[in-house]
Amino acid sequence: MSVTLKTAPATEPVTVLEAKNQMRVTHADEDGLIGNYITAARQAAETFTNRQFITATWELRLDEFPECIRLPFPPALVVNTIKYYDTGGTLTTMLPADYREDIYEATARIDPAFGKTWPPTRAQSMAVIVDYDAGYGLTASTVPMGLRQAILWLVAHWFEHREPILYGASQHKIPFHVESLLWQYKVPAFA
Repeated sequence: MSVTLKTAPATEPVTVLEAKNQMRVTHADEDGLIGNYITAARQAAETFTNRQFITATWELRLDEFPECIRLPFPPALVVNTIKYYDTGGTLTTMLPADYREDIYEATARIDPAFGKTWPPTRAQSMAVIVDYDAGYGLTASTVPMGLRQAILWLVAHWFEHREPILYGASQHKIPFHVESLLWQYKVPAFA
């Protein structure tokens, strides 16, 4: 299995102004740095929770059709295409009527439509290609406030502590209060 980000989010879940308000910063001297922290904090929070916050397009590649296809990085919004290499080696696009999307579960899944089965594929690696959009939506307002607050806290932490902080012999990358907020959104990672 392989998962590749095809189109990154067009915006961030929080703005530089929101982060500056959280940190009580009134000057514009470090707006670029704060913007970088926002992107890094979003990426860290997405990695921790195994979720996509702002809509992005992903490509999932599988060696063959499993019983059901589970889509990483929920919430899934839409399956754009399912393609596969048929037994003759031709890349074929499945008709949407041949499969059923269940994007309403915590981890979205795709099954064959009622009365259908997955088509046979060529015996090769990455024979099945699923292109899909995942995320809460296109704007920051669609992202749950708990996730947005975790990003704001992490940005503020990094802004205040510009170097890694060592606790004992280990380095703690995400502060406990941020991590505890993110736990409620965490879903299992795909292997």
